[in-house]
Amino acid sequence: MGTLDLLGTIEEGTSYEELLADSEELDLGGIPIRVITLERLIAIKEKLTRPKDQVMLQVLRATLDERRRI
Repeated sequence: MGTLDLLGTIEEGTSYEELLADSEELDLGGIPIRVITLERLIAIKEKLTRPKDQVMLQVLRATLDERRRI
């Protein structure tokens, strides 16, 4: 099904409640889980300077473009 990235913290000072507006519920094998939207993940990664985050941005943006074409 793909990679599952579990983050302990997202943006210093951002609370769970603040992320709810930018999240959606998905079914993971019968278990509902809440995930941040692709748009919010891109916005978060754009602020980070780690090389792996910058490389992943290319993949995330391409995925978003593909979704918007459907």
